[in-house]
Amino acid sequence: MAARALVLDLDGTLWDSYPWLARVVADGDEDAEVAAAAALRDRVPAARVLRDAGVTASAFKSVCAGARDLEPYPGVRETLDELARRGIPLAVVTN
Repeated sequence: MAARALVLDLDGTLWDSYPWLARVVADGDEDAEVAAAAALRDRVPAARVLRDAGVTASAFKSVCAGARDLEPYPGVRETLDELARRGIPLAVVTN
């Protein structure tokens, strides 16, 4: 039986959020960026890393709304475009 839709995991499958989140947390501070990336790789929840850095929910929403530097893994855009071209309904989930 063919699938009716495809649900994909975002982080670690389509995109690696850790470098981007570390940049958000660091706000230009290279040492803070390295520390945030290490914490995320050590499985500290992103919400805790953001909160500990003083990034409020509203500030994070604002950063996300303006994000233009998000690069998926190689081949992801082309694959998603092809799936969309074929009319396959897609959804993305994370944590």
